[in-house]
Amino acid sequence: MSISASIQISLSNENNMNIPGSKILPILTHSGWRIFTTSGKVGYLSAESNNDFDWKYASLNFETLIDIFKEKEMKKETTGVCLFWGNTSIGGSFSFLYDNKMHTFSININEDRQLITLAENYNITNFQWYLEKLLPPLNNHFCIDFFSCNELR
Repeated sequence: MSISASIQISLSNENNMNIPGSKILPILTHSGWRIFTTSGKVGYLSAESNNDFDWKYASLNFETLIDIFKEKEMKKETTGVCLFWGNTSIGGSFSFLYDNKMHTFSININEDRQLITLAENYNITNFQWYLEKLLPPLNNHFCIDFFSCNELR
């Protein structure tokens, strides 16, 4: 059975200006998330993807990734990057949606995820683990308007 788990977070700031992924990503990486896979590549939405969610994997440094984000943001396109917690393979694909009214991003949690066992042979995603790593650093810079966690079976 295929399981899909995701988190959606909406942010705001004092002047209600757009909060682009290029501003959120440094906050996340300074709090323990990393952009590199175990093979040293970066998973990201390329500048050429035109909102087609064409994920690429390449050797990029952080500054180049931010430049790609800014280029896509100038075109009002969705930006995205795969992030992993610390030295683990736990993480997901983070998509930062461009919208002048809502400042929302979503995380599609990868298969190597934190779980809670509720009963024998019945595990669910441990969303608390992810929220503990995401919400505090974001709350230090922005207001968290809402978040939602979903698991589809």
